[in-house]
Amino acid sequence: MFMTLSLRLKRLGFIEIENGRKQTFVLADFNRICLIIEGEYQRKIGKYLYDFYAIKTDPRTQISYYKVYCEQVPVVKLFNQASRHVQFLKGIQKQIN
Repeated sequence: MFMTLSLRLKRLGFIEIENGRKQTFVLADFNRICLIIEGEYQRKIGKYLYDFYAIKTDPRTQISYYKVYCEQVPVVKLFNQASRHVQFLKGIQKQIN
């Protein structure tokens, strides 16, 4: 069965945000960590390329920290990276609870 990136990411817990011509997905289920995926169609190569990063906010200082996991990667590499990272965070969350 063929599954779109949107459906696969929704199964991981991401929500899709309408953002004009960009594809944007957000997952904010973890302790002060928000995972973000942004994709934009590249006309020169005829494909979407994606960025995957996290934002973590320190509640005491209200300072946000960014960590980029991958930039300008094709859909297969993006999905593999995102799914591994979500599984890793879910494992950590289970240990905490």
